[in-house]
Amino acid sequence: MNDVMRYYEQFVLDDPDKMFRILPVGSFKRLGRKAEVTAEKIAEMVANFGTVPDTVLAVNAEHVHDKGKLGDVAAVEARSDGLYARLNWLDEGRQAVSSGKFQYFSPEILWGPIDYDGRQVKNVLMGLALTNQPFFGSSVAMYSLEDKAEEYRDFSPEQRRMMADKGEAMPDGSFPIATAADLSNAVQAWGRSDNQAGVKRHIIKRARALDRTDLLPADWEGSSKENENMSTLDKGTFMEALTEFFGQFNKPAPAPAPAPIVPVTETEEYKALVRQNEEAQQKLDAQAKEQRIAANVEKFSTGLKVDGWETPKDIPSRLAAVAEFDATLADGLATEFKALAEQAKAGKLFGEIGTSQPGGEGASDAEKFQAMSKAKAAEMKIDITEAYRLVAAENPELYKAYTRASAARARD
Repeated sequence: MNDVMRYYEQFVLDDPDKMFRILPVGSFKRLGRKAEVTAEKIAEMVANFGTVPDTVLAVNAEHVHDKGKLGDVAAVEARSDGLYARLNWLDEGRQAVSSGKFQYFSPEILWGPIDYDGRQVKNVLMGLALTNQPFFGSSVAMYSLEDKAEEYRDFSPEQRRMMADKGEAMPDGSFPIATAADLSNAVQAWGRSDNQAGVKRHIIKRARALDRTDLLPADWEGSSKENENMSTLDKGTFMEALTEFFGQFNKPAPAPAPAPIVPVTETEEYKALVRQNEEAQQKLDAQAKEQRIAANVEKFSTGLKVDGWETPKDIPSRLAAVAEFDATLADGLATEFKALAEQAKAGKLFGEIGTSQPGGEGASDAEKFQAMSKAKAAEMKIDITEAYRLVAAENPELYKAYTRASAARARD
């Protein structure tokens, strides 16, 4: 709304639930133009309240209407010194007031006249805002009342931030220039700026963007009036200086220096971590090897079983060790060993074979014990004493016969 006026006053409330003044009666100036807030105009605002507009008037933060409200305007009243209002606060708004979060309040007033549902209205209260960013510090800010609102229009803090992002205003939101009228206002206000050089560059830039350099003062760079009055000699000198100025930007940029190579130094902490990692990996490898060997021992123990013949206990372990470096060879040896065991069982190679050998058919129990012990020693590659012990445990009756025969030989 180009003709919405925003007035700012220090916000100090002893009791936020009571009526307080939101707009004073008086005469105010802005950019050299006067605005009169009279008792009659305030009376019209009270008369329009609740009718124009016919919606509830919201209290917002910083004149931003799309981020929720802090409360509603419950009632208004015209007094001799201005327009008063009582608010229905939301919890968020009451907390903001009590904590001192906002320092100023600002009513939004539509001066008009405008058409509203087929009738002309003016002096309409449109809303109220709490703010910390009044456009003119703690002073009053309102539009001209002489039907030239566009010429002296105002911008909300949010609009100024957006215009600053687009380069249409200074970084702090000052000197917003979107139209030719804004450009003329900025030229008039330029002399009061604390940063005249920076503001001047901004105004010239916006004048070129709007194609209205004719609104710049004649002695400003880029002004259309200045160009029209410039002599041929001046233009030539200017173009030479301009060419020289832009020439410095056309020079190729020097190649960036290569980044220095920073040697990597292995700290003691890093070395310790490496050692820990290596030790952990070695443990994992050892565990994996143990699991493979145990699985192969179980595999060969099962595969070498022959009914009626007990597999020597170290054979599966030896085959498992062979499988660690050559699984095919281990499987081949297991097959051959089982075949030999089958032959031994069928031919009774480990029983009484023949009658001319100790332990053969017709041999005594003592001879059988001795023959079986020799076979055990050869089979397991152990000494004869250990073989005697093993055979004695397996065949206690034969061992008794052997001890009796040995005792008899000793007596003879």
